[in-house]
Amino acid sequence: MNKGIIVLGGLAAGGLLVFALTRKAKAEVPPGEGAASIVIKVYDSEGNLVSGSSPLTLDEGASYTVKLTVKNNSTKGGVPWEASLTVGITAATSFITLISPREDVKSFGAGETKSFNYALNIPIGSGNQTGGITAWIEDPYGTQIASAVEYLTIREIPIVYGATIVIG
Repeated sequence: MNKGIIVLGGLAAGGLLVFALTRKAKAEVPPGEGAASIVIKVYDSEGNLVSGSSPLTLDEGASYTVKLTVKNNSTKGGVPWEASLTVGITAATSFITLISPREDVKSFGAGETKSFNYALNIPIGSGNQTGGITAWIEDPYGTQIASAVEYLTIREIPIVYGATIVIG
């Protein structure tokens, strides 16, 4: 009986090896080549791009604009095609929500690129927190077809201590 188990185990392992070596690899989709692509950029209150390495450093008490740029890469029969896509966004740290989760259905022409702006206000008292901005695109059936994350850290504003003493 043990020989039978060994033979079956060997056949199963051999079959798995043949399957692994002969199956076609899943096609990798290059960035920007899926049914949609999405880019997140953050601008300060003066309209300047907040740049630097990830995570982005944002200031406690400051206001920003998050700009999502979405491109419709949908095709039908290999030809660029119009589509209604759901654009979603949220931003948060472990302690606070900076942009409440929302989804908006938008119509795109074949190959069309659109931009969407969202207010991002960093409250006083949120310094030294970390989090992220998450954006996603869904097809009309609710399947996520693209996503992006921009990590952030909030720089704390130092407290300037002061006091007044009145005698008399």
